[in-house]
Amino acid sequence: MAENSREYEVGDCINAGGNAVVHECFDRLSGDAYAIKFQVELRDNRPQRFDQEVELLRSFEDPHIIGYVSDGVVTGIRQRSPPRHGHAGQPHSTARKEQIPFVILQRASKSLSELGRVIN
Repeated sequence: MAENSREYEVGDCINAGGNAVVHECFDRLSGDAYAIKFQVELRDNRPQRFDQEVELLRSFEDPHIIGYVSDGVVTGIRQRSPPRHGHAGQPHSTARKEQIPFVILQRASKSLSELGRVIN
């Protein structure tokens, strides 16, 4: 559950990178669509950097910046890719429950790659 006590249903993946994955999500009560970003890389200082990002997003009230909706932490098991040079027969991951931070944002009308095609 998010900090704003709303419940959201996670939908399709919008994009993924080295530190996070973004899915569409829907407010279960209103049906409104948002984007939810899960911080899936939890090593080193990445959780602290994600917390700083959330704090920055909370502080902005600018129509040119994607709007903050809520944030929180969910307990889950991250899916990990098998190692590139693993040995046959060895387990590829140690699945364990982890606290995965997330932030919910307003949906953008276009992705950065789509905007780049428009500009070029």
